[in-house]
Amino acid sequence: MSPAATEPPKQRGIRIAIDRGGTFTDCVGNYNGKDVVIKLLSEDPANYQDAPLEGIRRIMSHFLGGDEIPRGQPLDTSRIDSIRMGTTVATNALLERKGEAIALIVTRGFADCLVIGNQSRPKIFDLAIRKPEVLYSSVVEIDERVTLEDYAEDPARAVTRADARVGSAEAEGAELVMGLSGEAVRVLRRPRRDAVREQLQKVFDSGIRSIAVCLMHAYTFPGNEALVGEVAREIGFEHISLSHELMPMIKLVPRATSVCADAYLTPAIKRYISGFQQGFEGGLGTKSVTQEKGSKGARCEFMQSDGGLVDVDRFTGLRAILSGPAGGVVGYAITSYDEKTKIPVIGFDMGGTSTDVSRYGEGRYDHTFETTTAGVTIQSPQLDINTVAAGGGSMLFFRNGLFVVGPESAGAHPGPACYRKGGPATVTDANLFLGRLLPEFFPKIFGKNENEGLDPDASRKVLQELADQIHRETGKEMDVDEVAYGFLTVANEAMTRPIRSITEAKGHDTSKHRLATFGGAGGQHAVAIAESLGIKQILIHRYSSVLSAYGMALADVVDERQEPDSAVWTGQGEVVDQLKQKMEGLKEKSREALRDQGFDDGEIVFEEYLNMRYRGTESALMIIKPDAEREWDFGTAFVDHSYVVKGPAMLADGTQTIVVTPNATALVLETHVVIDIPETEKDKASKAAEEREVDPIMLSIFGHRFMAIAEQMGRALQKTSVSTNVKERLDFSCAIFDEHGGLVANAPHLPVHLGSMSTCVRRQAEIWKGKLSKGDVIMSNHPSYGGTHLPDVTLVMPAFNEAGDKILFYAASRAHHADIGGITAGSMPPHSRELHQEGASIKSEKLVSEGKFDEERVIELFYREPAQQPGCSGTRCLADNINDLRAQVRNLLRTVHKRFQGKDLSSEDFMDDGSPIRLHITIDADKGEAVFDFAGTGPEVYANINAPEAISYSAIIYALRCMISEDIPLNQGCLKPITVKIPPKSLLSPSDNAAVVGGNVLTSQRVTDVILKAFEACAASQGCCNNLTFGFGGNVTGQDEVRGFGYYETIAGGSGAGPTWEGTDGVHVHMTNTRITDAEIFERRYPVLLREFSIRQGSAGRGQHRGGHGVVRDIEFRIPLQVSILSERRVYRPYGMAGGEPAQCGLNLWVRRVKKASWESSLRKLKLEGRGGRGQDAGVNADAETDADADADAEYEERFINLGAKNSAPMQAGDRIIVHTPGGGGWGKVGEEKALGQKADPTQNWKKGSHAAREEAALQV
Repeated sequence: MSPAATEPPKQRGIRIAIDRGGTFTDCVGNYNGKDVVIKLLSEDPANYQDAPLEGIRRIMSHFLGGDEIPRGQPLDTSRIDSIRMGTTVATNALLERKGEAIALIVTRGFADCLVIGNQSRPKIFDLAIRKPEVLYSSVVEIDERVTLEDYAEDPARAVTRADARVGSAEAEGAELVMGLSGEAVRVLRRPRRDAVREQLQKVFDSGIRSIAVCLMHAYTFPGNEALVGEVAREIGFEHISLSHELMPMIKLVPRATSVCADAYLTPAIKRYISGFQQGFEGGLGTKSVTQEKGSKGARCEFMQSDGGLVDVDRFTGLRAILSGPAGGVVGYAITSYDEKTKIPVIGFDMGGTSTDVSRYGEGRYDHTFETTTAGVTIQSPQLDINTVAAGGGSMLFFRNGLFVVGPESAGAHPGPACYRKGGPATVTDANLFLGRLLPEFFPKIFGKNENEGLDPDASRKVLQELADQIHRETGKEMDVDEVAYGFLTVANEAMTRPIRSITEAKGHDTSKHRLATFGGAGGQHAVAIAESLGIKQILIHRYSSVLSAYGMALADVVDERQEPDSAVWTGQGEVVDQLKQKMEGLKEKSREALRDQGFDDGEIVFEEYLNMRYRGTESALMIIKPDAEREWDFGTAFVDHSYVVKGPAMLADGTQTIVVTPNATALVLETHVVIDIPETEKDKASKAAEEREVDPIMLSIFGHRFMAIAEQMGRALQKTSVSTNVKERLDFSCAIFDEHGGLVANAPHLPVHLGSMSTCVRRQAEIWKGKLSKGDVIMSNHPSYGGTHLPDVTLVMPAFNEAGDKILFYAASRAHHADIGGITAGSMPPHSRELHQEGASIKSEKLVSEGKFDEERVIELFYREPAQQPGCSGTRCLADNINDLRAQVRNLLRTVHKRFQGKDLSSEDFMDDGSPIRLHITIDADKGEAVFDFAGTGPEVYANINAPEAISYSAIIYALRCMISEDIPLNQGCLKPITVKIPPKSLLSPSDNAAVVGGNVLTSQRVTDVILKAFEACAASQGCCNNLTFGFGGNVTGQDEVRGFGYYETIAGGSGAGPTWEGTDGVHVHMTNTRITDAEIFERRYPVLLREFSIRQGSAGRGQHRGGHGVVRDIEFRIPLQVSILSERRVYRPYGMAGGEPAQCGLNLWVRRVKKASWESSLRKLKLEGRGGRGQDAGVNADAETDADADADAEYEERFINLGAKNSAPMQAGDRIIVHTPGGGGWGKVGEEKALGQKADPTQNWKKGSHAAREEAALQV
C-alpha cells in the first residue's frame, strides 16, 4: 500500500537520496528543481567516519552557498526536506556474520531444524561439504506443541470445524481451536509460563539480549509464541522477533531463518541509525517530526527489499537485505518503462564483483516471497533480483581447455592487474586492453601511494600470460586481442543466464524486452548482452551510475500487511466475502500506519494480492487484483539538444563508459542514452560462420548455453509440478543429449542420474529412429532401458531442425513419482523379489504424439496394468559444437598414477546382506586412460538391491568430478578415457526382471564409496538414502478399490571426513541431494506428527578430523498406515580412512503402542468367557461393550522393536517410527593435529540440539 506521489508547489528544504554500497556511496540531492550527484568511497576513515553523513554535508554545502559546512559539525535538519537511503549494512553483516548475538527459541524436538535445514548440500560435487553457519549463538527448546487436525492428502477431504477461534476467550484451554488460516488446530501441549521464564532467564544471564522465536504452526496459532514474547519482555530482552508477527506464512525452516535474520540484523541496523542520527541538529523520522522536533525535524526513510520506503523508526533487518539493489529496480522502472508502449524492461546492474538482473513489466514489479542470501533463506516480500558472480573484478582463468570467468573476484585489494597492486587478470583488464575503458576518465587513486592512473601495461602482461598458457596446453596460437575478447564474450554469456531465468523460464520472450543498464560497468557490456539475447534497444539513464540512489528519490513509502488463509478459491460467494473482509482489515491497519507517518487518506493507494496455490502444492503464486473495474478477478492474472552517435564509438563521462559496437546507433537525450541494435543478413551469416568454428571460446559459450537450457528445464518442471517429490524435495534431474544420446549438459540436480539418463536416451534414440515427429515425447522407466528404479520416470523429447527432418539433440527429464503401484504404498517395497512387485514398468511408450497427450495410455500403464500383477534452438553446426564439448579427465588419472607410484588401485565393501562390491583400477599414465573392473562383485540377489549397469556409470562420473574439484562440463567426455568392466548377471548387471528399487538409492551409494575408497579420497559417508514410505489404499485385483495416498522421503546422515576437512552433520551425500519436506508442510499434507528431527550426537567416526553426525527422525502416525523402510549401513559401519574410526551404523525402530496387560483385564476376560448361555448375539454385544470399556480404561506401554534395514509394518494410530541414520567415518588417527583446509571448522559454530538421553537411543549401544 503506497501513497500516491504528490508534488508540493515549493520545497521547504533539500531532498537527499543515498545508496550506501560496499565500495562506493552514491548521493543525489535536489533543491528547487536542481540536481547534484556526489560519489564517494564508503570507507575512508582518514577523511570521514560516515559516508552518507559526509555526502549530506557536501550536498548541503553545495545548495546553501556560503562557507562549506565543517566536518564534525551537526547538520541542521530544518534545511532538509527528506532523506531517503538504501544501505548494505544488513547485507554485509549477514555476509560477514557480524550481527547481534542471538538465541533461537523453538518447539521441543526442533533445536537442530536450521542446522539440518532442507538437508541438501550447496555444492553437489564438493566432498568437503560446507553448509552456511547458523546465525544464533544458543538454542532453547520450549515444551509446547500444536498440530493441524486435518490433512490435505485425505481422500475423503474431511474438514473439521472448531467453535473456539484463536485469540478468543473460548480458545483459552480448548484442545481444538480454529486457527488464523481457517484450519482446525489440535493443541497438544501449552507452554508453562514459569518453565519458559526459567529457560529465558538463563539465556539473558548469559549476556544475550536479542531472541528469535519460531514455534511449530505459529503462523496459524500464534498464542504460544505471544506468551514467550511476553515473558521475554518482562525479563528485559532488548529485541524480540516473533515469527507470526514478521511473516505468518507456512514452512518452519524459512520462517525460522527469517526470524533469526531479523533478530540478528535489526540491532545492528538500529545501532547504525542511532549513530547516523547523532550527526544532525534536530530529529530524523516521523516520530521526531510529529512529536519531538517539529519544524526542525526531517523525514527519513529507508529502502526495503520489496522496493518500498519505510520510516526510519520502522526499518528492520528482515526487510533490509536487498535495500541497495531494490533502489536500482525502482529507478529503472520509473525512468525506463514506457506506459504507452508497455514494452517490459530488463534491469542489468553490473558492479565490481557481481551483476544483478531483474525485470519490470505489465506496470508492476516482480516479487518473490522466498530467497536465499548468504546461505540464509529469507521468507519476506522481496523484489525478484537474480545475482551472478560476474563483474568487473571477476578473475579470468583457462581451465580444462575452457575460458572461465569467475566466480572468484579480485575485490578492491589487490583489485585488477591495472590497479597497480599486483592483482590478477580480470574483466576490467580485458576491457582496458581492448580500449573499452579510457584511463583519462578514471581518478588517479591507484598504485602504492594511491596517486597513479590505470596501468594498461599490467593488463597486457597478465593477458599475455593467459595466451601463453593456452598455447602450451592446446597448441593453439591466439594473440592477446583474441584472448581478451574471448574472455569478455564468455563473461557476457555467463551474465545472460540469470536474465534468461527471469524471462524465458517464466514464459517471457527475452527479445520482446528493452535492456536498462546501470551500475559502474554495465555500459561496457550492455550491447553485447543485448545482442546475445536478441534485444534491440538499450536504455541508459543519465544517472545510471547512481541509479539506485536516484530510484530511492522516486520511490513510494510502503506499508505491507499479510494474514494466512486456507480457503479454497471459488471466485464468488462466502469465500470471497470472507477474504474481502480480511483484506479490508489489513487495509485499515496499513492506513493507520501511513497516517502516523503524516500521509492523508487521499495520498494512499492500495495494491491487493492473494498468495494462491493449486490444490496439492505448497508453492504460492503472488496474484495482484487487476483493477477496480474487474471486481476481485483473481482468476486471470525527446528534447532539442538530442544527437545520434553511430558505432563503433565510446561515450564517457565522469562516472561511466558506454561501448557502442559496430552497426549499433546511440541516441543521446537529456535523460537517457538510447542504443538501437539492427540485425542484417550479413551479421547473421557472420554469426553462423563463427558458430561453425570450434575453439575454446565457443566451447565455453556453448557450455553456458547448454547448462542454461538444462537449468531452465529444471525450474519449469519444479514450478509446473504438483508433486511434493518434485516441487518441494526436488527429486528430479534435467539434461540435454546429442542426437545419439550422449550427455551434453546436466543441470546440478541428482548425481545418480548423471550416467544412467544417457543410457536411457541412447536406447530410445535407437528404438524410435526415423519414427519421431515434432512434439513427440517418449516415456520410459525400465532398468534394462537405462532406468534406475521404477519410480524414476524419464521423459525424452527430440528437438528438430527448422525443416523438421533431422534431430539435432534430445531434452530429457527424470522425476521420482511417489507411487506407481506395486506391493506397498510409496512404490519402494523393502521385500520385493521381482520387478513387477515394484510397480509399473515401461520400456518405451510414446506419451505425447505431435503435441497431443495420451492420457488414456498413461492411466493404462500406471494404474490398470500394475494391478494385474501379483528447450534450445540450434544452428546447422550445433552437432559439431556438441561433439567437441567434452570434459578433461586424463590429467586427474595421470596425477593419481603418480601419487600411487604406478600401482593399481583396488577396494571392496559389502552390502548389509554380505554381497561384496569389488573394484580394481588400472591406469595407463601415458594415454591418460583407466580401466574400472568390478570383477569379484557378488551375483544378482533375490532382493531389490540389484543395480542396473547405468548406476555404476553415474557413480564413476560423479566420483571423478568430485576429485577433479573444478567446474568442468559434465558430459559424455567424462567417460571417454574410462573403460568399465562389469561382470554379467552380477549385483551391478542384473537380469531384466530382477528387483532393482534399492539399487538406485542404496547400492549406488556403496559403489560410490568403493570408488572413493580406491582413490583414498575420503572416509565413507553414511552410505544410504534412508528411504521411508508410508500410505494406504490401492486397486489390488480381486479386492475393492480403496482411495488412498503414498508418501516417500529420503533422510540425511553424516558425511565422511577428509585430509583437509571434517565431516558435516545432517546432510545428503553423494548420489542424492533431495530436500526433506518442511515439518509444517509435512503435518499439513499427511496424518503425522513429527516429534523430533535432530542431530544424532555421537554417531560420527572419530579421528584427526571427525566425520559428520547422522540425524534422528521421529514420526508418529495419527491413523493406521502401512510403513516401509529401505536402508543400508545397519550392519557394516561406514569406514574411516587413514587411521580414522568408523561411524555408527543406523537403526530403525518401531515404537509400538500396546495395551498393558493387568489382572483386572484378565479377570474381565474370564467373566466374559463364562457367559456361554446368553446366545451368540448377546455374546457379541457383550464383547463390544467390554472392549469399549477396556479401551476407555486401558493403559498403554511402548514396545521398541528393531525393524532391521529393510522392513514393512502395519502401524496403528499412535505408533511411531524412529530412524537413526548413520554417521560419516573419521580421517586420520585420533589425537593427531588437525590439518583443516579452512581457518576453523564451521560445524563448531552450529549449535546442537537437546542432549537429553532417549530411551530408544540406548538400544544402539
